[in-house]
Amino acid sequence: MKKRLQVTCGVIEKEGKFLIVQRGETMRYALKWEFPGGKIEAGETLKECMKRELKEELDIEVEVSERLDTVFREYKELTIELIPFRCQIIKGEITLLEHLDMAWIDIEQPIEQELCGGDYIIAEQLKAEQLK
Repeated sequence: MKKRLQVTCGVIEKEGKFLIVQRGETMRYALKWEFPGGKIEAGETLKECMKRELKEELDIEVEVSERLDTVFREYKELTIELIPFRCQIIKGEITLLEHLDMAWIDIEQPIEQELCGGDYIIAEQLKAEQLK
């Protein structure tokens, strides 16, 4: 049976644009872009994970609100369950502690950065929501 990995990611919106960050050169999927987040640790709730990851990666405190649709990505060795949440920054300025770069993207425009696979699906969800 394949290993299943649960990962949260934060959808942070500012002035109609969404935050994405670029993975480091030594990370899996090096140099690709993603909505920030990370793996759930033992004993942690999904929202606790989201808050911890954004503090560790971006040095911000967030309020975690709406959960968006989970994205499943199948790989040879594992299944990734990507769980996005809308988040609002309540304290701090974004400081890149683990990533190379950041960008605010308008999801109604073509995305110039190369995203990780599951993040394209999240961007499409956000675009569909805005069209409603």
